[in-house]
Amino acid sequence: MYKKLRIDEEIRSAIETVFNPPDAYKLTIQVEIQPDLPSIVLLKEHMSDILTNLLSNARDASPENGIIKITARMLNSDTLEISVKDQGPGIPPDKMEQIFEPYYTTKPHGSGLGLAIVKSTVELYGGQVTVENHPEGGTVFTVRLPIKVVH
Repeated sequence: MYKKLRIDEEIRSAIETVFNPPDAYKLTIQVEIQPDLPSIVLLKEHMSDILTNLLSNARDASPENGIIKITARMLNSDTLEISVKDQGPGIPPDKMEQIFEPYYTTKPHGSGLGLAIVKSTVELYGGQVTVENHPEGGTVFTVRLPIKVVH
């Protein structure tokens, strides 16, 4: 069922899911959420899939004592932008196109479906997901979703 979702609540819920129990991971999670973000209308499960898959990948790529930063802001009046940045090794340039393909994985026990699910779900709502290696190291995944402002 489509619902009005508060992004701050969805991000906090995804963090609790992915980093449970919190003391099992020697990582710092930084959250920056623009104040007064409007609600977004979509299936709660879809938002959960997007956030938990991106956070799980960031967790798995991050070194011990690394920092994962998640930000949410309005890019413009009708686009929500969510970014997840890790301090992992980055993605080899020749693999950038493959990472969103179903069953592509570099993890020994990964299914290769997480990023494919993120991409297809974001595109279902008319959005886009991009990835880039950060100049200081690590990877940044950015999701942009069009929204209708709901009060």
